Amino acid sequence: MFSKITLKISLDGGNTLDYKIVDKREFSVIALKKQFSKDEDVFRKQIPRFWQDLFNSSLYRELISYVKENTVTKGGILGIDEMAVSQNKQLFNYYAAVETDEKPKNDKFTLFTIPSHKWAIFKCTGAMPNSIQNLWVKK
Repeated sequence: MFSKITLKISLDGGNTLDYKIVDKREFSVIALKKQFSKDEDVFRKQIPRFWQDLFNSSLYRELISYVKENTVTKGGILGIDEMAVSQNKQLFNYYAAVETDEKPKNDKFTLFTIPSHKWAIFKCTGAMPNSIQNLWVKK
């Protein structure tokens, strides 16, 4: 007869992402919208440039003036992708947003509702924008 064959398989590599899945109720946001093309560098260059320009403008101070502490988003500033809006499918809307129950006083801001849903919450620490970009490119 034949000798017994034993196989041992080991897969190594990659990093474990620290995340949790949570249910969040509906909430409203005030947001500054910018449309982007779906280029390779949009998340590495264009969106960080959008945030940097926003941080250096009076619109940022106005946006954060709407922040409320005891909210679904705990007073955080959100980056929201709206991927399925363009008819040519090469563009998408991106929003810098804060949760609020107020109406915007400036017509540059948009008010809309985020429906209740399950969220994947990823732990991300460090200086922005590099920390969030590095989170998604971990190998």
